[in-house]
Amino acid sequence: MTAASDENSPQAEGNGAVETNGSKSSKKHKSVIFPAVALRRCVELAGRLESKWGTARLSRTDAATELGYSGLTGTATKTMTALIYYGLIESAGRGYVQVSQQASRILRPADTVERNDALRLSCFRPPLFYNIRERFDGVDLPPQEGIANFLTQGNYDPKYVTAAARQYLDAVRYVQETVGAGGVWAKPRQPDPQPTPPPDDPITPPTNDPQQSLTLVLKGVGDVSISLNVGTSVLDEDMQRTLLRYL
Repeated sequence: MTAASDENSPQAEGNGAVETNGSKSSKKHKSVIFPAVALRRCVELAGRLESKWGTARLSRTDAATELGYSGLTGTATKTMTALIYYGLIESAGRGYVQVSQQASRILRPADTVERNDALRLSCFRPPLFYNIRERFDGVDLPPQEGIANFLTQGNYDPKYVTAAARQYLDAVRYVQETVGAGGVWAKPRQPDPQPTPPPDDPITPPTNDPQQSLTLVLKGVGDVSISLNVGTSVLDEDMQRTLLRYL
């Protein structure tokens, strides 16, 4: 599949190839496979589908119409393929698609943490983008030339590595704009601190005082017995009297 332009892609010169295996001169190179449409645009389009259809399945033709195309044209197919690459829609049987749960977590999240995690997942779901992220571990926005060089050294078709680098950087910038503090590289959530009891309500440490505990001895088959120590501080008076009647 050769490179094709998309009016919604941020890439210069119209290079928005989903997959390129190039001409005869590039047969020895790896195909450059990446979404043809920007992530920010794909989230918007997924929202258009989700607002009308929810996560119900619909035909690819209906989906193309909802996305603003006259039918299942080549450009419409590339757009839906990009949505699939980002995990925003998924196949729902032959000829059908549906908005994914991942898209729902972006569009209608329970909280911002859920949205941010789902958006990061979409950003790096395309295998090529994941590989770039791994190569530039910890760097939100590596230089475009550095990404292109990395892909070229990986024997990807050099005719399309710059376009892929631009699309990757645009996706990362969108995540940064949306997520805000913390950026693309999520930090582990710190556990909530344990509440400290107020000074006037101290926690009484366990005690071995026989006046504050009861020992239950349960006898079973074969003269096997189990002793269980129960602190009376956890039993109210009625519970204590009821328990003592059965001992």
